[in-house]
Amino acid sequence: MTKIAKFYIEDVFEITGRGLAFAGRIVDGVVSIGNQVEFNLNNSCRRREIIGIEGIRHSNPEKINIGLLVKCSSKEEINELKDSKKDLSIIDIYNERLKLNELIKWLSTKSIEHKILFNELLLSDLTVMNRAIWSDESTDDNSKIESLKWSNELSHRIWNIIFDLKRNEGNESENKLGENINFYAKQSKELAAHLSAITNSTVNRFYHQVEKITTPQHGV
Repeated sequence: MTKIAKFYIEDVFEITGRGLAFAGRIVDGVVSIGNQVEFNLNNSCRRREIIGIEGIRHSNPEKINIGLLVKCSSKEEINELKDSKKDLSIIDIYNERLKLNELIKWLSTKSIEHKILFNELLLSDLTVMNRAIWSDESTDDNSKIESLKWSNELSHRIWNIIFDLKRNEGNESENKLGENINFYAKQSKELAAHLSAITNSTVNRFYHQVEKITTPQHGV
């Protein structure tokens, strides 16, 4: 599962005939129907599917602006969540695996600094990917060399994107990244398979790194 967003809950209520709604706002990322929300309740970690997304009008734009309709396991769980809404605040949202267009849409919501971080992490993950390609005993050497050749070309393109971002010239950098990933994936089916897995891994590493940076470290 790939973490793709965070959602701030301001209210929890039941919609008759439809189920439970988490009302609040997205504080990071992009949310789609079919994603999974993760939350801790009564000493258990739960993941439930988002089965609907609706805009909520409010006189104050800083208040509730979106509702996530969540599939619950039972009426009892709905009541449990309604009764425990004070214990729910920021929840994580996951996707089974990001498709390329979803990845680019997700990246477009990020700041320049975070776009740079993502591309730098992707570069390091490509190095790990290349080792995995070369170690794959089910692939012949010619296919491996072809994959690594195109992977190296992709790395150069990512370096260029990073340089442009650092010079504040990275307009639509996420689209350029998507175009390059799409192009080089088409050059080698082995590379395409590895790229699909590695980009999702990079998204998870991105969130881990951001949370590590923003979480206060308490000294002894």
